[in-house]
Amino acid sequence: MLMVRINKYLIWIGIVVIAVGFFYEIFFAGIPYQDAPDYLVAEYNRHSIIAKRIMITGLLMTILGLVVRITNRFNRK
Repeated sequence: MLMVRINKYLIWIGIVVIAVGFFYEIFFAGIPYQDAPDYLVAEYNRHSIIAKRIMITGLLMTILGLVVRITNRFNRK
């Protein structure tokens, strides 16, 4: 029973982490500057990479939660 609750929370936490990554990208990376100086391009790239890593982590958490949920359903039968 504990595993059922863990994977349900893992799915929701993964979705929240994806949303956090999306908002991080909007607020910190934003829209890339046109003809920006090198330091602004570097800052944009850094924030963009951080946001992508956050979203990938959330996606992996969600997929892991879904895989555990599916395997639990097959194991019950």
